[in-house]
Amino acid sequence: MQIRWKTKRVRALLTMAVPSSLLLATLAGCGGGSPKEEVVFPPSNTRYSTIPSLSDAPWADELQDEQDQCEQRLSETMESFLTGSCEGKYVNVSSGGRMTRRSTVDAARHVSIWFSGGSAAFGIAQRDSGTVASQLVKLAEEDGIALDIQNLAHVGFDLHQEIEYEIRPKLQQGPPPDIIVVFDGFNDAAGEVFTDFLEGIDPNRDHAPLSSIDVNEINERADTFLHAPREELDDLGNASGRIAAKRYRALQDDLRALAPAETQIEYFFQPDALVSVTQIEDAYGQVIASPSAIASSPLAIALDRMSSELEDEVVNLRPLFEDEDRPAFVGLVHQNEWGAAQAANAIYTELLPTLREMTR
Repeated sequence: MQIRWKTKRVRALLTMAVPSSLLLATLAGCGGGSPKEEVVFPPSNTRYSTIPSLSDAPWADELQDEQDQCEQRLSETMESFLTGSCEGKYVNVSSGGRMTRRSTVDAARHVSIWFSGGSAAFGIAQRDSGTVASQLVKLAEEDGIALDIQNLAHVGFDLHQEIEYEIRPKLQQGPPPDIIVVFDGFNDAAGEVFTDFLEGIDPNRDHAPLSSIDVNEINERADTFLHAPREELDDLGNASGRIAAKRYRALQDDLRALAPAETQIEYFFQPDALVSVTQIEDAYGQVIASPSAIASSPLAIALDRMSSELEDEVVNLRPLFEDEDRPAFVGLVHQNEWGAAQAANAIYTELLPTLREMTR
């Protein structure tokens, strides 16, 4: 398998600079021939310190600069993306893996965990100490449990890529972990929605990676899509969500067949801002017009459909901030460190019975 290398476009799509017509067409398409509404997004040089969820973090802009420098270095080649390193005050990556807190618990039995996912699992907008993975280690310390967590996440990855580029090779090269924690879902749904928009709905497509999406192509076709009937937008979201869920379920079967029987695999559908108009309004450094339209967009519908169809196999964390007024997001899918702590707490609660059993 080969990734068509467009990571910088993916980062723009998920965080800050996105053409307004693209967002209008694919996120907030009003349909029905309605007149255009301006969906205002901040420019690409928007500083983290101006975003509500990071406005009280004195280190926000320094973190952003470090993060950007690290991403530029890692995205030079496919090899550097997967195995590269960068050092900083807040962002450190070694051999492709984000630095994770080392447990301070002196215990005879350490539980090994591989933490897999995309940019939210990697920890965009979070310091090394504030990622979901690091906060899981800290939570376990409070219960006297020692976790050794390797963060395998990469910006833009979906479950297919997580397995092919990280989990499968590592299982072939060395000992397996006690637990694989998969924290994803957004990229799987988004990749399907955008691919279906560009190429047509195809339930038999092998893979619809977000990392290969051409944002410019979507933007060029935005005007046509904008005036599609509302029911067509709903149909796109529902169809994409169903297809993404079906593909995800097949990948779960593949991963179960790859991993040893004694390795536990736990899946968590990551939170996103699309569940809450309040969170959408606060996700960027200025007010976004029509947040309710974004909350009912094809992408939001696809996420709803996919997460609901996987509810028996995947713990759904999407509702985590549904009724929360406190800003938690930096863009549509990345949490600040407080948001990451809420996600970590929800994951830890699910894992705790297994962890206690393993450390008896």
